[in-house]
Amino acid sequence: MFFQIQFALVLQVLVLLTRASSVKQNKCAETTTPLQGTFVGNCLEEVEEYLGIPYATPPVDALRFSKTTPLPKYSSSKKRPANEPGSACRQPPFFLNDVQKSYAEDCLYLNIYAPKKSKKSLPVLFWIHGGAFLNGAGSGEQFNATKLLTQSLKLREPIIFVSINYRLGAFGFLGGSTIANAAKEGKAALNAGYYDQREALHWVQRNIASFGGDPKKVTIFGESAGANSVGQQMLAKEGDVQGLFRAAIMQSGNPSVSRRLPPTHPFAQDGYNAFLTGAGCSLETSEPDQLRCLRNASSDALNDANSKAASGKQAAFVPLQDDFFVRGLPSAQFKRGAFPDIPYIQGDNLDEGTVFALSTPNVTSDEDFSKTVTSTYGDELEPLLPQILKLWSSSPAKGSPYEPQLFGKSQSDLSRPPSSVPVCSRSILDHSRSATSTTLSQLRRLSSGFCSSSLCQRLPMCRRPPSRIKRISPSMTLYIWMTKDGPNAPSRHRQRPALLGENRQSPLAFITRRGTWRFPCLCPSFWTLASSYALCLLLFPSDGPWASPS
Repeated sequence: MFFQIQFALVLQVLVLLTRASSVKQNKCAETTTPLQGTFVGNCLEEVEEYLGIPYATPPVDALRFSKTTPLPKYSSSKKRPANEPGSACRQPPFFLNDVQKSYAEDCLYLNIYAPKKSKKSLPVLFWIHGGAFLNGAGSGEQFNATKLLTQSLKLREPIIFVSINYRLGAFGFLGGSTIANAAKEGKAALNAGYYDQREALHWVQRNIASFGGDPKKVTIFGESAGANSVGQQMLAKEGDVQGLFRAAIMQSGNPSVSRRLPPTHPFAQDGYNAFLTGAGCSLETSEPDQLRCLRNASSDALNDANSKAASGKQAAFVPLQDDFFVRGLPSAQFKRGAFPDIPYIQGDNLDEGTVFALSTPNVTSDEDFSKTVTSTYGDELEPLLPQILKLWSSSPAKGSPYEPQLFGKSQSDLSRPPSSVPVCSRSILDHSRSATSTTLSQLRRLSSGFCSSSLCQRLPMCRRPPSRIKRISPSMTLYIWMTKDGPNAPSRHRQRPALLGENRQSPLAFITRRGTWRFPCLCPSFWTLASSYALCLLLFPSDGPWASPS
């Protein structure tokens, strides 16, 4: 609770600063789309802002727990206001909730930021927010892209920015046999939140040209659960992106960091049972009656049930195997070449795991570690435990000197794998064995060599990166063996130039794809990283273990 209160205070300060720097001006921006009518947004100094644009039919009542339904054509000539964010999706109480204005099931909205009066077909950056598939929204002030677009204009690399909401928790990722069986009959959907993201991408293809964007130049970008979502959108339909995007960026996450359990796994079934009974429905009725009861329940009752079920166990509602987005281990899909032939970046943020410091268990024995691996990532990893235990030693002396972090493990291909036992208080996240185990079996040989050890090498996360890491960052390739000569790379994937972290290049070069495609760091990380940094300073004094070395 202390952690949440402190983090909320920090975030509120950042929100106020953001609002002060991007005060709305007269509602002068108008854009007419071919299918959805004319939108009236906000006209800022250099940027046009369109907020709260619906991209799908509201997933309410009979459409609860179903695949996303496209919007019908808007037939009215009446102009549509787009000057305020739409409601965020229903979610449990959390510190981020304080910065949202409203919550509803009718939440499938997107926001568009475009350079003022742009007539060019500009590259599009499509942002998917994180939040453990349980919290968050694309409409929060912490994701206000005004400053990002202003900077892109200064660098003469203008872009269009799109952020979205998608269904969360039980509303978007409910499992259990009832949902699984209904999904087989086309009466429900597993991973409905992923389908929301997919439909938003389709909406962009149909409409973004009206806002000055080029539908052929879309880059999807996400952080944490958003990065996982980016990976799953890449792997969906056996790697067929359907022309929805041409490049991807995964920041502090990848498709391997979720459990990938079948929908009838006891973990998923327990979450469904808790949600069903919490909503006032009975397990004793037939599966069709259970689904009917959930669709007839009030939104408040469902959200209360969602909150209670989610608090009972960590990540009660997560993406599950569905034969479209989530099929099996990503490593197996990579090995058979079932992924798109597009460039992508995977990077980590040093010490971003700080936000989990008070909730991450300290695993100190091989026995506890083995239990953590199987309970977190599924029984399919159990046959690999001997190999994992051998390579991820419990001896701190055998650990990597490069301090792999919680997400991504960007240094996992280095000669020394990380130690599984914490060395000091700082290492609760840095060397947590539960955080590193999946890298070996699923993405160890595929992970990026990129080391995003600080925010643009200017804003360190809690402490400045060691000099050895700073030397690594500008020289490591950002590609995850997306070249012909990579390990087991399919022959159909063409050779690509390496992406090097040279600070002389624009951070938007990867998105705009001009010149030699160079990318210095994951700069567009918004207030999420800034708030994490402020939290570090608040919780850990300058003379503590997290202090920056002189």
